[in-house]
Amino acid sequence: MFGYGEGDDSLGYDFEYHDARGALTGNASVPRCLIEVKSTANDASDVFEMTTNEWETAIRCHTGIEKAAYLIVRVIRTATKPELLDILVDPIQLHLDGVLDYSSRDLLVAVGKVRRPG
Repeated sequence: MFGYGEGDDSLGYDFEYHDARGALTGNASVPRCLIEVKSTANDASDVFEMTTNEWETAIRCHTGIEKAAYLIVRVIRTATKPELLDILVDPIQLHLDGVLDYSSRDLLVAVGKVRRPG
């Protein structure tokens, strides 16, 4: 809560941020950022969970239906020494580029170069 009241899991993201200069995304033409935070108390893992709603929100941002950039911010060691692991801008494009892959049931997302058959 941290003074902001209860969140709304139906949104498909954790925070909205206005990035007027494009410092976070590298693109000032889309200043509205929808940020989903994925954290773990442990060291880095190449795999993290996303809900279908979060992935669908990322799709709406990627296709322009939602006028925003979608970012996944990954934080590790939250219980001891928190560290920002990475910021994944437009996970749908990263998936199309072969950098992210997923398996369904909600989503289990893997970071790294994807090997495609053929």
